[in-house]
Amino acid sequence: MRFRFNGVTRPKLSGIGRTTLLASVAVLAVGLSGTAALASDSPQAAPAQIHACYKSGQNPSALELLTKGSCPKGFSSVAWNVKGPVGPTGPRGATGAKGATGATGAKGATGATGAKGATGATGATGATGATGPQGPAGPQGSTGPAGPQGPTGTFGSIITVSDSLAVGPDEQGGLVSECPTGFAVISGGVTYGSFAAGVSIVGDAPSPASGTPTEWTATVANVGTSTVTMTDFAVCAMPAGAAGSSAQPGKAAQPPQKKGVIVRLPKA
Repeated sequence: MRFRFNGVTRPKLSGIGRTTLLASVAVLAVGLSGTAALASDSPQAAPAQIHACYKSGQNPSALELLTKGSCPKGFSSVAWNVKGPVGPTGPRGATGAKGATGATGAKGATGATGAKGATGATGATGATGATGPQGPAGPQGSTGPAGPQGPTGTFGSIITVSDSLAVGPDEQGGLVSECPTGFAVISGGVTYGSFAAGVSIVGDAPSPASGTPTEWTATVANVGTSTVTMTDFAVCAMPAGAAGSSAQPGKAAQPPQKKGVIVRLPKA
């Protein structure tokens, strides 16, 4: 059998069958195109296609490697390293193991300030706080203006009338202090000096008991061993607006004094 490359005559190998011829051509194709099995394991460009011309029906068969042009008349074309159609997608592989956590990245740059947000709603009123301590006293204020004159009082002139009487042992003394005409009793009383054993006040009241009182009566009983002096007095006032109400105390006419009455107490 003979091989011819680009018009170069190659030795003819007789006695080679078609199967052997195809194997020889395959080895030749691998040698010319590089290691096809390793082509997928390295990032190499796809190998160029190999074209040849063969003529069957004779013994031995003829095969010519075609590097350019087309096969001569009577030969058929054959090619190697022809890319076949894309096969179906294979099944999805199992999920791989989780990789190790990567190193922390560098801190990023500070972002730009955001726009001012809307004003929030007013919060609820808080609880009343505790009362604080009392502050210091402020300075004294200025004197205010005088107030208006008050109304006329109830009483005009006021005087006091009195009388005294000595009350001996085993005696009871009585006195009446009468106000001048136009005056009324507004108060009164009786005294008998310092404390003395066996002396007591029996009566002490204005008179008369109803209406407008005009005198003060008093009674003192003495069952002791010493004489005491009792003094009866009446505070008399003239109503405001009455004649003589503007008189000064002590200027009004003094009423006649009623004599005191002494009564001997019965022996026990």
